[in-house]
Amino acid sequence: LLNSLNHNNTKLDARKCIIKDIDWNTLSSFCADNHIQGSPGKNVNGKGLMYNETLVAVIGYRIIEDVTVINRFCSLLNHNVRGGFSKLLNSLSGSIIKTYSSNDISNGNLYSSNGFNCIKEFQHDLWYTDYNNMYNREKFMKNKLPGLLEIYDNTKTEIENMLINGYDTIYKSGTKTWILKK
Repeated sequence: LLNSLNHNNTKLDARKCIIKDIDWNTLSSFCADNHIQGSPGKNVNGKGLMYNETLVAVIGYRIIEDVTVINRFCSLLNHNVRGGFSKLLNSLSGSIIKTYSSNDISNGNLYSSNGFNCIKEFQHDLWYTDYNNMYNREKFMKNKLPGLLEIYDNTKTEIENMLINGYDTIYKSGTKTWILKK
């Protein structure tokens, strides 16, 4: 968010950085500290940009069949690594690269300015909260509820069952799916 508002204290140029493969623990820790969505899931590969022996930006990705799927990109808090995404993107293999953006926090300009095309947009998405954490609704689809909730009533909807168990609903602004064909 600070990057979008141009409130970063330190500006670096990616051309002065070195690309390095990073392990999942390093990627996870960096994203937990610097990405609004936190750490990526398991089985994610990582590459980072090093500036004077300091990790200043990372990209997390998975390769699924012939598609490289980016699920995290961020720079060190209070740092703007100009050209960082482009440099890391160009280091990825694969002829098709896919990623997503959240309409709550981004219009996707980072992707469109790097040659991605928006192929799909969902106008809203449903999340749940217990007022300590937020959960994507996919975790609580109705067929999974009997094993997850203390109180479950098969005659009630997914949302009704969640409300009975102390969860509340959050409707977010949706997502976009982006594709780059190299």
